[in-house]
Amino acid sequence: MDKKLNRILTDIDAMNGVEGSAIVDFRSGMVIYTSPGFDDEATPLAEATSDYWRLYERQSGAFNALGPLKISIMIHEKKRLTMLPCGEGLMCLVQTAKVDDIDWLELQRKVLCLHNTFLNGPSGG
Repeated sequence: MDKKLNRILTDIDAMNGVEGSAIVDFRSGMVIYTSPGFDDEATPLAEATSDYWRLYERQSGAFNALGPLKISIMIHEKKRLTMLPCGEGLMCLVQTAKVDDIDWLELQRKVLCLHNTFLNGPSGG
């Protein structure tokens, strides 16, 4: 499965505007996998973003009428952090620098591949 996850994260990193990506267990805040483009300095960011996702999980009842969260984006002055669910208790964190260069549908398709990989377990890749 590690090879398949690495390939999917590398595909995400190859998208226009993407600097790096990681898979984070938002329950613990632990970074599980990182792409080659995700540097060590970004790991504390990945761990910290899990707090945002846990806040959504705790308050999800307030958002029931809107349906499940598909994507969450935090735009800072220098970078943008995008979080997408990618498995039970897991999120994919994507770091980008430019606001307008992301193909959002393609990103969601690639993260769905991550989700399916986790559903299928180690025999899936």
